[in-house]
Amino acid sequence: MATTENPTKPAATPDAVRQRIKNAYGQAQTFIQSKGNARLQELWPEWKSRFERLYKSSQQHPQVAISLVGDTGAGKSTLLNALVGARVLPVSNMRACTAAITEVAFAEGGYHAHIEFVSRESWQKEIELLLADWRDATTGNGDGEGGDNCLEMSRAVRDRLWAVYKPSDDADPSAFSPSNLVEPPEVAQALDKGVADFKSANLDDFRKSVAKFLDSKHRFWPIVKSVTIGGPFAPLRDGAKIIDLPGINDPNEAREAVTRAHLKTCRFVWLIFNIKRALTKATINLMQSDDFLRQVVMDGRTDSLTFVGTASDDVDLETGIEEFDLSEEAALGHVIAARNLAVRKVVVGQLDDLAIRLANLAREQRQVADKLAGRLRASQIYTVSAREFLRVRGETRIADHNDTEIPILRSHMQRICADYGITAHSQAVNRQLDLLISEIKREIQSQQATLRNRAEIGLQQRQEVKTAAQAALGFLDHELQDTHERLAQDLAASNELLAERVRRAVDRARSELDNTFARWERMHWATLRAVCRRGGAYVGSTGKNDLPADLSKPILDSIAFAWSDFFGEKLQLLLQKWTDVLLRHADDYRRRLMDSLGTRANLPPTLFANLDGILETTEKVLKELLGQINSAMEARIQQDQRSLYESVPTQVKANMQDAFEDAALESGTGMKKRMVAILANHAGQVSQVMFDDARESLLAGLRSLNDWLAHEFCEMTAAVGRHASLAAENLLVGGEKMSDEAISREKQPLEELAVILDSLLADAEL
Repeated sequence: MATTENPTKPAATPDAVRQRIKNAYGQAQTFIQSKGNARLQELWPEWKSRFERLYKSSQQHPQVAISLVGDTGAGKSTLLNALVGARVLPVSNMRACTAAITEVAFAEGGYHAHIEFVSRESWQKEIELLLADWRDATTGNGDGEGGDNCLEMSRAVRDRLWAVYKPSDDADPSAFSPSNLVEPPEVAQALDKGVADFKSANLDDFRKSVAKFLDSKHRFWPIVKSVTIGGPFAPLRDGAKIIDLPGINDPNEAREAVTRAHLKTCRFVWLIFNIKRALTKATINLMQSDDFLRQVVMDGRTDSLTFVGTASDDVDLETGIEEFDLSEEAALGHVIAARNLAVRKVVVGQLDDLAIRLANLAREQRQVADKLAGRLRASQIYTVSAREFLRVRGETRIADHNDTEIPILRSHMQRICADYGITAHSQAVNRQLDLLISEIKREIQSQQATLRNRAEIGLQQRQEVKTAAQAALGFLDHELQDTHERLAQDLAASNELLAERVRRAVDRARSELDNTFARWERMHWATLRAVCRRGGAYVGSTGKNDLPADLSKPILDSIAFAWSDFFGEKLQLLLQKWTDVLLRHADDYRRRLMDSLGTRANLPPTLFANLDGILETTEKVLKELLGQINSAMEARIQQDQRSLYESVPTQVKANMQDAFEDAALESGTGMKKRMVAILANHAGQVSQVMFDDARESLLAGLRSLNDWLAHEFCEMTAAVGRHASLAAENLLVGGEKMSDEAISREKQPLEELAVILDSLLADAEL
């Protein structure tokens, strides 16, 4: 639930919020411990604990992760350098330069890097698999299937192992034998230690040091798991963390797991492509892959994609004038602008085609495809020249840095951080502090009202007030119970609709087994054996082959849109609907109580004023509290939305594991036919159990989410009832009438604390 910030207050900075928490905590503690009555001292431990949690939260610096995904040579590293305003990553015009996962974020002081290497166990496993692939590719299997596939496989193995085990930079690659690997001392040290750290105050020195681990011309890149870089990059100050992902089909399992984790957890994904080819074939293949577009839809991130075309200045003037039908006097800037506009139109058209393709796979109606296409078309599309932006001297092709669109792209990044970064987090903590101070203030208001009522209201009047308050609370309790039951019914109904789609999807997967087996039969024998050796998934020269994903594909394709609709609209709208109902119930309670008291004769006007003030404070407290619970529920929904459906290929892989192991042992003439037969027979035999396990795992996760949401909503209804009761406590007073002197003695410290709390709430330092 959104909470509107006070427009008169500047943005809450982390330091200012921390100081405000310390100040509020110190003043409240000092006063309550020295002058507080028994009731305040009884409540202080809970308030103290909440102050401490807030202070701890204020020390957190959440990062907004933005993953850069794109084809080799798309210019991701150059773009990242331009975004951070420093040439921190190595770039090359001749080769793919960044070969490891790289994270760049803001940090005070100089530049520092933390390198994490793959484990020795992981690397040794990869070597064994690579050598097995190499033997297959170089010896053959007697079936006459060799050719380009084997050549590509053997070359890929040699290149990967040569990068790490070459004796020296000037050694002859043709003399290298993968069967005789001698581990260089620096590689042994890296694998044994697992990590490396270095720092420098000089950017050029730092870039040279980090290039050793990132650049594909050096020996470390195959064993580097990730590189984390921090530095005084001002554009990232508000929490942006930019992640350069070399690709989602990495042969190293450990590194690919990191890449997949980033794509799963990063809220924002930017697809980078060279503007000359719009969305290249590789980028289109990525968008069409099982691991991307469907994942984007099922993860609910169709509104968080950004498309960035690079090298917008790489254009020929004369060719551009003719191609875009411009005047012969047109300047280079006009050609660049015309080409940028044309690229945007091409990208939008390609996105429409992708939406239709995914809808066809899901067997959805055309209007569903149109709805997805509309979301994709709403994605931001930028055409930039990062190289020109970084140029600091000499003649440039683009006169104005703003025309490179890097400043515009930076603004886009900063808008994202404004919603999810450090400042946004500080504002949320600041609101929670206001909530805590308001709750303390309400307690003071209640105690003050109690004192006034004991002085002004007689025994008969108290009984009338008590009757009215209890009647209003009883009516509220009934409404809250009814609301909770109806929410549970709504959740169950929505769950059942999605469960039915899952059941139909499983039936479709069973019916399409033969088509899946036919695709496996077309696979090269060496590739198929490499797949089986690796438990069902292998990245080769032709891309990634993933047999569990092939078997799961009909299920996930079939539920993609229903999944997105369930999590992205139904649950969110349902929660918002019933949260609004709760707030209406609270407002009805306030109105009903005031109306009921208004029919009682001889009640002092101060009672109404006191109660109205308490109820107004309660309403503010309740809105913020329900907003916080709602945010936690939304976070859990998003987490489950992005993780539950992964149980399908996980269950399928577990059921196929024995078949993969058996197929990998096949050798000799006719081995591919036997491997496919082993896999197909096993899949056919276990399909009932395999797909039922996948379905049940998915539905169990949905039931767990449903139960959790119902419990959290119960907490929300309880909060409404609890706060309504607290607001009415001052009406249900009893005891002997107090003297004016005793009342004055009790009132004085309460009034002092009220002044302090009002001052804290009106604090203008932020």
